[in-house]
Amino acid sequence: MPKIANIKQNTSTAYTPFAYAVDAIELTTHDGTIIGIDNFVTEFSFEESIDKLGIMATFKIKDVINMLETYQFCGQEKLNVKLSRQEHEDGDFDEINLDFIVTSYPVYGKDTENSAQAYVMKAVSPHIYYGQLKQISRAFDELTVKEITRIFAEELNFTNVVQLGKCASKFQGVYPSRTPLETIKWLKRHSYTSQIDPFMVYATIAGDIRISSLAELLKQTSHGTYVKSNSYSAAPNTAESYAEQKHRILTISSNLKMGKLGQAMKGVFGSTHNYVDLSTKKVSTSSFTYSKLNESQSLIDTDWDRGDGKTLEDTEAYVRWRVVDDMIFDTDHTLINRTAQRNNPKRLAKLGSMEAYEHEIEIAGDFNVHPGTIITINIPKAGDRKALEESEPLDEMLSGDYLVTAVVHSFKEEYRSGLRLKRNICPIDLNE
Repeated sequence: MPKIANIKQNTSTAYTPFAYAVDAIELTTHDGTIIGIDNFVTEFSFEESIDKLGIMATFKIKDVINMLETYQFCGQEKLNVKLSRQEHEDGDFDEINLDFIVTSYPVYGKDTENSAQAYVMKAVSPHIYYGQLKQISRAFDELTVKEITRIFAEELNFTNVVQLGKCASKFQGVYPSRTPLETIKWLKRHSYTSQIDPFMVYATIAGDIRISSLAELLKQTSHGTYVKSNSYSAAPNTAESYAEQKHRILTISSNLKMGKLGQAMKGVFGSTHNYVDLSTKKVSTSSFTYSKLNESQSLIDTDWDRGDGKTLEDTEAYVRWRVVDDMIFDTDHTLINRTAQRNNPKRLAKLGSMEAYEHEIEIAGDFNVHPGTIITINIPKAGDRKALEESEPLDEMLSGDYLVTAVVHSFKEEYRSGLRLKRNICPIDLNE
């Protein structure tokens, strides 16, 4: 795939945010032969998500030299992709350098004259590939986030790990025989801050793994404001035009959700948790209500009658029984163990509240928008445009700050980024 239009000749300078430069796409065969395949790749994409530990990649190949047979492609290929771009003449310079291992060739075909063959390669980050082919079985006694970092380094040979937020969860025990990836996911589910904020563990195309508490992600400043508009005012190929195009929402589709029934059934608004302690033969009970989160902008009207004289915060909506045994730990671990158990309802509510509002938008390609980024979107109100221009033109229910939870970077004739956005608040005060 050659460098596309709007890249200054012999440079990585882009005059539009849809431009990008392919510096190299190299494939290494099973016997170590390295082939430059960038001229045969018609399009490719990278997928990163806040709940994925690696990057998923897809490459579409148009093969006119019979590479499949000549170089003995057999599903043991490795790929290296190098991309770059400078944002206009004086903007930031960004580079991408990613390695992958091919996992499958799910699509294959030839044209009617047999002059070309086309196929799709699916690939994953190397640590995702071999992380599923080994087992961990050992004792542990550590802060959960520190243990996650250790597994990445010692079991997955990955050391570029960035942590945001202080971990307070600590456990003692022995891992059963399970893969490093399964172990990391288990540790993530049991990781929290002193305020019982859950942690996210995810990979980005910047080449790092990020371990961040949800609270730290949500309090970030916005990466930028993106506007749903079809009008442009800046002169073409100027820095102003680049910035204008960069912050346009090209398409948007929304899952407004707002389904309070589903969230209530998962214990987001109210729950009861019963603990049976095997060591003391006693049962203790704790209740949780959404109001205890003290959200400044509540998702629900807490006084709303659901029809039977009760509110959505009724704690019988979600009832669970758990078996515990505090005496198997020493004093320090007993305290930590008990804290985790008693505060799990709060953790579940914080995660569940993120399912309140969801949008999927497409913007011009941006190397620096990853899962965990906060962006602001401005959505115009529906109605007569002339009348709205004289009042407040923005839809307050849909506009505002959102957390990016997934990004698909698509490279075709243009580079575009598809974002999934979520937030955990209602922008309008329902309890005034």
